[in-house]
Amino acid sequence: MSREPIPFCDAEDNKLLRQLVEKLLQSNGYHVISAKNGNDAWDEFKRNIDRVHILIMDVLMPGLDGREVLRKVRTVRPGVQVLYTSGYSRDQLRDEFKVDIQEDLLQKPYQISELLMRIRSILDTAGGS
Repeated sequence: MSREPIPFCDAEDNKLLRQLVEKLLQSNGYHVISAKNGNDAWDEFKRNIDRVHILIMDVLMPGLDGREVLRKVRTVRPGVQVLYTSGYSRDQLRDEFKVDIQEDLLQKPYQISELLMRIRSILDTAGGS
């Protein structure tokens, strides 16, 4: 059974990691719209507003951080799902940066299989293809 590619907006300020994730997702049948930071992610989302099903974003980025992007996105598309990534643990984000993440968080470095499993779980829970 073939599935329609699900468009993602992947916002990651680390260029090599962003390119690796993009290639990985594409090789698994997903369409990826890459963004180098939060501002770029918001711009890309606006250009592809009806196509993006899930955001994969670093929590802390220059310019708009992942939470700010998600807030903006959800003002126009409340149902868009998110998978945050960070080199910091949930506790570190809360204690050191005063960032309380309620959504799904994948800590870097992560295994490719874990990334794919988490994405699939989020899409299945949200009713995505």
